[in-house]
Amino acid sequence: MITARLTYAELDYLLATHPGWPARRAELAFPETGDGDATTTAGLASLIVRDLAQIGPTGLQVSELVLAMSRALADATTFVYLSRADEDELSAGLLSLDDRPLLISMVAPGCVELVALDNAASPELIVSTVVTGLAGDGQILGVSAPGDTAILIGRLDDQWLLGGDPGKGDPGLVDESTVHAALARIVSKARMVSAGSER
Repeated sequence: MITARLTYAELDYLLATHPGWPARRAELAFPETGDGDATTTAGLASLIVRDLAQIGPTGLQVSELVLAMSRALADATTFVYLSRADEDELSAGLLSLDDRPLLISMVAPGCVELVALDNAASPELIVSTVVTGLAGDGQILGVSAPGDTAILIGRLDDQWLLGGDPGKGDPGLVDESTVHAALARIVSKARMVSAGSER
């Protein structure tokens, strides 16, 4: 898998003029420093120190991979939200389901990991693959479309638990196809939310 870890300062530098970045930045709850120039300068320095950008004879050259993944993050409009409670922490992420799908995870305060996903797969398959992979044995994963209540998905051995699915009653054991159907409904809702925001 193609992965990039970037700090908010690095993203501020890379996406300073991108119209989609302010909304995405707020959605990721990156801190407001009040000192934009200092933050973007720190981002540039960090990119250079980490060998993600270099100053060459023709000026600054940023890694094509880093540019592509950061732009995919800022361009994204269709999301599914993920959360998982581990023993010590609550981890959260986003699945971007646009032309360049990404799994976006907060890996440290002010730092995201971007994982490029298969853009040939359908959004439904992407969500099902990621969610069933993350819902490890004994784990409960919350999955939702923007503005919607999360459904809870868990796995214990070969059994699946589904809770919070509207109209489906109390949480209970279900087969995997029922989990995939619930996730397909979330993808449909995420698409409707995205289509409404583009009007």
